[in-house]
Amino acid sequence: MRLSPQLRTGTTRTKRVLTALLGATAVTTATLVPLVTATTATAATGDRTSASAFTTNDVLPFDMPSASAAAAHGKLVFAHYMPSLPLSLDNADPANDYYARNYLTPTGESGKHAAYGGFLRDRPLPVAKQSGSDWKLKNFELEVRQAKSAGIDGFSVDLLSINKTSPLYANQQLLLQAAANVGGFTILLMPDMTAGGSSATPDTLAAAMADLAGSPAAHRLADGRLVVAPFHADSRNAAWWSDFMSTMKTKYQKPVAFFPLSLDERSSLSSFKSIAYGVSNWGSRNPAWNSTDAAAAPTTRAKAVENLGLKWMQPVSVQDERPNQGIYDEAANTQNLRNTWAIARNTGADWVQIPTWNDYTEGSQIAPSVDQGWSFLDMNAYYVSWFKTGSAPAVKRDTVYVTHRTQSVSAKQTTAQSKTMRLRGGTGAQDTVEATTFLTAPGTVTVTVGGTKHSCQVDAGVDTCVVPLTNGTVSAVVTRGASTVAAVTSPKAVTSSPSVQDLHYVAASSRREGSTVAVSGPAPSTTPTVPASPRPTTPAPTVPAPTTPAPVTTAPAAPASKPTTTTLAPIADTYANEGAPGTEYGSDPLLVSRPGARAYLRFDLPTAPAGKKLTGATLRVHTASDPLSASANAHQVRLASNSWKEQSMNWNNKVPASGVLLGQVAAGAKVNSAYDVALDVAPLTPVLGKTQSLAVDALGVDSLWLWSRENKDANLRPQLVLTWS
Repeated sequence: MRLSPQLRTGTTRTKRVLTALLGATAVTTATLVPLVTATTATAATGDRTSASAFTTNDVLPFDMPSASAAAAHGKLVFAHYMPSLPLSLDNADPANDYYARNYLTPTGESGKHAAYGGFLRDRPLPVAKQSGSDWKLKNFELEVRQAKSAGIDGFSVDLLSINKTSPLYANQQLLLQAAANVGGFTILLMPDMTAGGSSATPDTLAAAMADLAGSPAAHRLADGRLVVAPFHADSRNAAWWSDFMSTMKTKYQKPVAFFPLSLDERSSLSSFKSIAYGVSNWGSRNPAWNSTDAAAAPTTRAKAVENLGLKWMQPVSVQDERPNQGIYDEAANTQNLRNTWAIARNTGADWVQIPTWNDYTEGSQIAPSVDQGWSFLDMNAYYVSWFKTGSAPAVKRDTVYVTHRTQSVSAKQTTAQSKTMRLRGGTGAQDTVEATTFLTAPGTVTVTVGGTKHSCQVDAGVDTCVVPLTNGTVSAVVTRGASTVAAVTSPKAVTSSPSVQDLHYVAASSRREGSTVAVSGPAPSTTPTVPASPRPTTPAPTVPAPTTPAPVTTAPAAPASKPTTTTLAPIADTYANEGAPGTEYGSDPLLVSRPGARAYLRFDLPTAPAGKKLTGATLRVHTASDPLSASANAHQVRLASNSWKEQSMNWNNKVPASGVLLGQVAAGAKVNSAYDVALDVAPLTPVLGKTQSLAVDALGVDSLWLWSRENKDANLRPQLVLTWS
């Protein structure tokens, strides 16, 4: 349950050693799809659970590159694997296995997950119960073949245990054996220094790594060095890791290429650079924090590592939702996926890690699953090929994918769920359906959501059409002239009355599952739609995130209420400074947010005008002119307690800022610049007509200096702009 540098909340990562792995017995049912066996692989493209013909391209919109072409540039792609969440936990009938009866229901594991509606929202594609004692090994081999079919070179395995008697350790050994049995696939050893490695000494960690490195599948460099890439490596200093490496070399004759992965690699880069082969971070899963702008933080940070002569492993991600932690990120359908792959290409990254293959606790998985089918793995296969060969693959088969949530962000669950998820910031919450098209020539995609049709003109190559989410069935049809060339209906419908809160994006592919229209012949008769205006044609391979015109819907629009705005000045503002804990800053013309300092602003919120509701809120701030005012890090804005006085609050008596996250000042703020911070209106609506405080806190090591309400220039003072509709 990792928190990226941009997203850290000051808490340590929860250990994910799932004791249920030992096998359990109790029963609930889940809606499951047909089974995949670990010993066969079919090419039935209409079957959502098809293991795929791993040697053909029929289910993909493009042809996978040859082995020589994929290896030509030396690029490698690893998918982060959680050994606690394999295909099956107990080799039971999938309708009644541990996932079904304990992880996918609020009553599972004696109700321990009831507060947040159950431990997981999705699960691996079910596998049939198998005979024989080697069922785990067979399942691991199947997952290796699945990943390998998408061009993935290996699993970066989160080593949750270094205890050789642990079932988790046994899983880690079996995964290495499976990779060796399948061949052409390696395991990147990633000891988790917040879990199994949290109490390790250099000697005890070396003993475990040397043991696992006995497998030929453990990833090594061409010179024979074993690659060890610890998660949260910066929890130990360089001297500690030097001791570990020395022990590996002298005691076990296994020289190590040290590839540390940190939450924020900048904090340890100077100390690790002399002993590291490469460096990486966990990354984030939100387009706002994964900008493709060359000046943005992800690109700058990668270049800083590469300029030291070190390898860089770029994190690539789809999405993130964590019911048990009560947080989620807005991935904007496939926008975050496309952005992170573009960063990998633009930075010239040597390796890529996709976090994750199967961490269903974070909703970040790309493995074939019940709710996502193969769609995210197939889309990743396209970008893996592009990353490795340096050229966007040619689209050979017209294909359309749909991604959407099964409920709106504001939908209320029908079961008792006391803990719900909140947005961590960045890109604002969206209720959208996206049709992602891979086309051999331009066409028209018609997306139908709950009976309402929307049309977009889409280009050859990769393009997108984004439309509003409404209740009902989701489908997409691509036409070219009089012919339908691709069609898909999502197996998952959208509801306004979900049983539990579930904000992860589901997906379906016209080449794998959900197809309802033969991909040939004339287009089916439909209610006429008004096509969107054509766009200038732009070759998709050169655009990581194609812009799509606003879709045109045939549903009549309700008369819009003319929006109005209210601009508020703070009635008080100050900051608390740990460096001078007894000093008050209520009269200071500046506010600061940094580690050890927090800014506070108080506003007198009005009630909503008659007939209108709050539909937008923006905190407008202006950075100071001092060179130290800029910040490479993001800074979060939260609701805060109102029990403070401007002229008397200091660090010793500061009020808490543990309220709901509203938004954040994006990373990369420059000197003497204005920034509009979009705030979540849902938490503000209940406090309209009252006085409310906001707090600004650092999410990294950089300071952010802002002008306060005491500045003589009114144009530089903070403002809160409310929009009513």
